[in-house]
Amino acid sequence: MKLLKKLYLQPLVVILIALLALSSCQPKGADSPNPTEENPSDPVAPKVLLKKISNSPTDFQVFDYDEKGNIIKYTAQNTYRPDGAIQVLTQLFEYDSENRLSKVVSAYGYSKYFYKDRVLEKIENYYTSNNQLLSTSFYTFNQKKQLVETVEVIAKPIEDTPSQIKRTYQYDAKGNMTQQAYLFLNKNNEFELSYTVFYEDYDDKKSIDNLLFMYPYLPDTRFYENNYRRMKTVYPNGAIDEKVYLFDYQYNDKGFPISKAQSIANRPDVISIRFEYAY
Repeated sequence: MKLLKKLYLQPLVVILIALLALSSCQPKGADSPNPTEENPSDPVAPKVLLKKISNSPTDFQVFDYDEKGNIIKYTAQNTYRPDGAIQVLTQLFEYDSENRLSKVVSAYGYSKYFYKDRVLEKIENYYTSNNQLLSTSFYTFNQKKQLVETVEVIAKPIEDTPSQIKRTYQYDAKGNMTQQAYLFLNKNNEFELSYTVFYEDYDDKKSIDNLLFMYPYLPDTRFYENNYRRMKTVYPNGAIDEKVYLFDYQYNDKGFPISKAQSIANRPDVISIRFEYAY
């Protein structure tokens, strides 16, 4: 697993340790506050906004929106030490004159968004303290507006770590992501597969996943239409990571999850997560 650890020591990911550690102990692919149409075929259908995710009175995430339904503030709080010490992270979202996300700012770092022909082209990621560029992420979408590839170019790679990290995405006919592959640029200047995450056993209910699935955030990108109930990591030699995540949902009368029981296969511990909405 030495290679896998190296991938997570890149500069941008070091900041993410501070950012995403506050995301209620969820595995990769967390729950998001993107506005969701109750009836996607109806352009005037009301939006459903996820307002809060919580798994304890002191561990929660809160989402604030503007009058257009854009996420403008994300606050995450969690208890991170046995003595009950609490961390709080706040991130602010800025939009341009065309209502496109242009910048996300926190105490640790900020990201600037760039578009070409109204399609996201790249995001530059900086340290807040000294405005130093950490990395630049490039995005490729298909004709269905699904994200199919990202390439993160590290500005100043740490010694013996990759200078570029690629992720590729595959979807089923319903628009649900089925695979996310992680690759790194090796010494032969070729992308080499590190591992692949599989998303399986989707339900037939409405998905709330989006924003927290990825950093830098892509609030307008849909990764799922439904909710996956199994997630596993597979390595190039075919070995499956020992942590296979399982998810069990309860839904409201509109078909959105109001609770999720998260566990690891063959282990007794269960994390209970609740969702609150605004209609």
